[in-house]
Amino acid sequence: MSISYASPADFGIHDVLKDQRSVLLVYEGDAPQPPSPGSSIDLKLTLPGYQLSGYRTAEGDSTRYDIFVKPDRSGVMPLHLIGTATGASQRKDLAAAVGSFRVCSFKRNHSSQTLTCPRQSVWGKPLAEWVDGLPEAAAVSE
Repeated sequence: MSISYASPADFGIHDVLKDQRSVLLVYEGDAPQPPSPGSSIDLKLTLPGYQLSGYRTAEGDSTRYDIFVKPDRSGVMPLHLIGTATGASQRKDLAAAVGSFRVCSFKRNHSSQTLTCPRQSVWGKPLAEWVDGLPEAAAVSE
């Protein structure tokens, strides 16, 4: 998989690609697209400082996955992760992409900043299981 990044204005777009097909789109900004009307939270996770909610919506033969990461503090942009999968192979690719998702932060001092990320994805396993449709991930969990 590869990742492209664009910053067209005051937001960022990361696109995770496999064989030139978009597997996962990550919007980083203050205006995430709201969940589809009538959809309900399928997955809810928390970390200190962050809340994650996941929505799954059928769209014809495909399933759309919307994951919202909301920070508890100001100055940190929320994230909206969007993926669509048709069939087991695409679900596997999407599960791999969201399964590696980690919340990183910048450590700043007077002259520089350093991006710090956890070594492992705390949310990775439950996110991947949720995309894979495993029964233990179907219920809203904390």
